[in-house]
Formats: sequence, structure tokens, C-alpha cells
Amino acid sequence: MVLKHVIQDADPGATGELKAGIDQVYAGVTALNSNRLQVASEAASVSELAGRLATRLNAMKFDQAQTLRLMKSISGDADAIAEQGERPAEQATMALDSLFIAYSKNGKLANDTQIRAAINGLFRQVDNPSDYDGFKFAAAMKSLNGLIE
Repeated sequence: MVLKHVIQDADPGATGELKAGIDQVYAGVTALNSNRLQVASEAASVSELAGRLATRLNAMKFDQAQTLRLMKSISGDADAIAEQGERPAEQATMALDSLFIAYSKNGKLANDTQIRAAINGLFRQVDNPSDYDGFKFAAAMKSLNGLIE
């Protein structure tokens, strides 16, 4: 859920290509009587694209503007992340925390205390998997999104 936002920011065209490739491989793997050689070929193509993207992402330098864009993009996907369950919500929370820490090393936002409190609130939402409530998590993410300018 978080990776798609990073890829979208780095290479918008690759986002659609990667998703289409993954969807195609998934359809082939789950279909009865699919052509295994074709599925293997499609999987190899998707793997190659993912490898190129990984190399590109590893070389990226995130500036403050991009960091804020990613925070805004991830927190703006609150409903979709919340619907996926506690683990994707936890990953999104950790990503937002890491991005905020990285941003804060080079500057402060006027409302950085509120943003920190909102991120801490997200951590409380995912602290206990049996207490996870997707609706509450989505609401907290939307609140955070409103704080990011």
C-alpha cells in the first residue's frame, strides 16, 4: 500500500505498468488451466520491471517537498489502507513516522507538534492487532492528512 505511493511519486508511468503486470500474473496464477509458460514469462517481465524500479528508488534523494508529498499521498489513501487491515495500517504508520523524522531533520513545520501527536495517535491505533478498528484508523489518517500542507 505504501510502495505504490513512492513509485507513483518517482515514476508515475511505472505505477500503472507494475500494477497491470502484477494483476496479469495474479490472474494467470489463479486461473484454472492457465498457460504456465506464459505466466512464468509475465512474472519474469514484472520481476524485471520491479528490479529496475528498486534500483531507481534506492538511488533517489528525498528532498523536503517530496517528503511532504509522500506524507500527503499516503495519509490521503486512508480508506484503502484501513480496509486492508492492521498490518498495512501499521506499515503506513511506520512510513509516515519515518518520513516525518526525515523531514524534521532539515526543518520544522509550523504545526509539527500536531503532526507528531497525530502520528503517535496512529501508532496507538495499530498497537494491539485485536483492537484494530479500520474506521477509527481511517479517521485518524484523514485528520493527519488535514495537518500536512
